[in-house]
Amino acid sequence: MIFDIGKTLAQLLATAGIAWFTVAAALRRFKAEKTWERRFDAYSRAVTALGNMQAVLNQWMRDLELRVERPDYSIQATSARYQAAKVELDQCIAVARLILPDDTFQTLSKVRSGLDGIDPSDEYGTYDIHASLVANGLQQLVEQGRVALR
Repeated sequence: MIFDIGKTLAQLLATAGIAWFTVAAALRRFKAEKTWERRFDAYSRAVTALGNMQAVLNQWMRDLELRVERPDYSIQATSARYQAAKVELDQCIAVARLILPDDTFQTLSKVRSGLDGIDPSDEYGTYDIHASLVANGLQQLVEQGRVALR
């Protein structure tokens, strides 16, 4: 009788230990997957923002080179797209500070501060410098994302 109680108690303890271990492992995996998904989302949003900025800058440079006069609504639409991408980049920088590696945060911050520190008196030169900053930042961001999301 005492043997049966001891045997039952041992089985109960073993079952509880296995259940605790299983739940802890599942919770650890869930947290790791959730963190990866958040990082992936942050990288995706930043790449999209820089890609949109790059597309608009390329269009503006092409328009200047070819001396294309666009209608006001088209100019406003591309300007709005560019400004929306800058706002998205600002949001990505805030998220990067919290959940992405420091080198990614530094890359995004460098691109963003470079976009603000340029004299717009030379329109083509400004677009060219912006395009170079965005292209380099985008390339670095993609490389950093590939490493971080393995």
